[in-house]
Amino acid sequence: MSETEKAQVAQIRIARGRVKASMSRLESSFDELNTKNEISIRLSRLDGLFKEFERLDSTLSLEESELEEFEERYFNLRAKCNDKLASILYTAVVKGKVALPCDISPPSADDGVALILWYKDEAPSPIYTLDARQGTLEQARQSAVSTLDHRAYFNMINRPAFLQLDPVQEEDAGEYRCRVDFHKARTVNTVITLKVTLRLQLYIIPNTYTPLEENACFAKAENIDSNQKLFLNFKQECSYA
Repeated sequence: MSETEKAQVAQIRIARGRVKASMSRLESSFDELNTKNEISIRLSRLDGLFKEFERLDSTLSLEESELEEFEERYFNLRAKCNDKLASILYTAVVKGKVALPCDISPPSADDGVALILWYKDEAPSPIYTLDARQGTLEQARQSAVSTLDHRAYFNMINRPAFLQLDPVQEEDAGEYRCRVDFHKARTVNTVITLKVTLRLQLYIIPNTYTPLEENACFAKAENIDSNQKLFLNFKQECSYA
C-alpha cells in the first residue's frame, strides 16, 4: 500500500470514528426525547448516520469492518425510538386532523414493504390497507373501510410515514395498530392511542347561575331564546377514549 493510500485509509478511519461518536451522543441523550417531533428528527438523524457509516466502512478491508457492531447499535436505538414514539398519547380535536405515525423503513437495503395494515381497537379486520405484494410501494393498492372513506390518507413520503385522518370524528378515538409486513424481514407493529376532544361553546343566561359539577361537559343550552344568551369566550373540552 502506497503512502497516499495509507493516508486515505487513515482519513476514512477518522471519519468513521466521528460517526461512531455521533451515534454515542444519540444513545446517551435518548432519555431527553419528550415530543413526537424530537423523536422523528432523531430517527432521521439515525438513518443518516447508518448510511454514512455503511459507506465509509465499505471502503475498508473486511478485517477492519465494524459494520455488524454498528448495525446492532443502530437497530437497537431505532427500536427504542419507535417504541417511545408509539407510547406517546396522540390527541386530536373533532373536525381537525391528526397524523398517526408508522415506521415503514425496511431493516436492510435489499428488502421492502409488502403489506401495510391498520387496525383499530379489537376489530379483526383492517380499517386501512396498502398492498404492495404485486408491485412497488408506489404502485400499491390502497383501500379503507367506509367510515374512513375520503377521510384517510397514508403518507409514505414522510419519515416516519403516517396515516392522516381529516376531518377527525369522535368515533376515531381508540387504539390503533399499524402492521408492516416486509418481503424478507419480520413483521413490525406500531401501537398508538388516539384521544379525541370536542371543543364546545358555553352559553349563560344573564342574571342566573347554576353551579357546574367538576368535569361537567355541556354541548349547548337548550330551549333558550337567542336574544337572552350571553356568549362567553370560553371553550371546555370533552374527552372521548
